[in-house]
Amino acid sequence: MAQRIAGTGSLGLDRYIILVEGDGSPHKNYLLDLKAARSSSLYPHLPIPQPDWISEADRITSIQYRFQESPPALLNPLQLGGKSYVLRELQPTADRVDLHAWNGKIKRLQRVIQMMAEVTAWGQLRSGGRQGSAIADELIAFAKDASNWHTSLLEYVHTYAAQVEADYLIFQAAVGGEG
Repeated sequence: MAQRIAGTGSLGLDRYIILVEGDGSPHKNYLLDLKAARSSSLYPHLPIPQPDWISEADRITSIQYRFQESPPALLNPLQLGGKSYVLRELQPTADRVDLHAWNGKIKRLQRVIQMMAEVTAWGQLRSGGRQGSAIADELIAFAKDASNWHTSLLEYVHTYAAQVEADYLIFQAAVGGEG
C-alpha cells in the first residue's frame, strides 16, 4: 500500500494505491484505488431534501452504479478508522477529452459537448426514480420547458465566465507571469 496523488479533485484527500494478490494480472495481482470520500460541494446549496446515506462513500458508489452503464470493477464503499472511503480497481487509463485537439474547429468542440450531454442524459434517465429523484417523464418535461431555466442558466454562465476571467487576471498579476 502506498500513498497516491492523482487528479486535482483529490488533492488533500487520503488516497492510496494497494497491490493485492489475485487473478487480475499475469502475476495474479490487482491494483486497487482507495480514496477518501467527501460530501458533494453542492450539498449546502440544495433546497431539496437529499436522501439519507449510510456514508459519503455509499452515496458515491450507489449513484455511480445507477448512473454509469459500466462502473469500475470492485467498486465498493468502505469505512476504515471512522472515515469513509471508495475502493475500486485502478483504471490503467482513463478516457479524457483533450480540449486542445479541437484546434479552433468549433463544430468539433460542439460534437464533443453534444456527446457529453447525451451521455449525461442517459445516466440521468437510468438512475431516475430512485430515493425520491425525478422519474424519466419529469426529466423530459423539465428539459422541454426551457422557459423555466434556460434564460437563467445562460445569464449565470455569462456572469460566471466574466468572474473566471477576472480571477485569472488577478492570478496572473499575483504570480507575475503569463499563466
